Amino acid sequence: MMVSNRPVLISEYREFVDAGGDPDWPGPPTDWPYPAWGWTDEYPAVNVDYAHAVAYCEWRTARGQPCRLPTEHEWEATARGRAWQLGTDPDYPHVSVWEWVDTPRVPRVVRGGSWCDDYVGDQPDRWTHKCYSDPHRRRVTIGFRVVAS
Repeated sequence: MMVSNRPVLISEYREFVDAGGDPDWPGPPTDWPYPAWGWTDEYPAVNVDYAHAVAYCEWRTARGQPCRLPTEHEWEATARGRAWQLGTDPDYPHVSVWEWVDTPRVPRVVRGGSWCDDYVGDQPDRWTHKCYSDPHRRRVTIGFRVVAS
């Protein structure tokens, strides 16, 4: 098992969209005054509901790149530093979006934290954060990462 060291990027998710995988994907927000850094293809894909995150994994698997969403246990275990740091900068581990995890619960669990959550802030233990979300709702603060299987 290998949990990705970052969330799925807009550029990666756009391939899935272009292949017909999520024809209603609104993409990243274009009319928001924040985040100040804007949205480019190198940022995490957001506005992805749970079903489309799972469908993305199935699409990649069918293309010979087997993957799935991490379980909540896998996400937390690896976030604690066993396999990857939260984010890509080793000097500043952080999560840029909440991330869907594979759990049988409804509402679904998202882990980590988002760029716009003031209560999460720059806390170094963001792997402890958990939230619940309607699996059918798209949010600009939720993305996902995958586990190569």
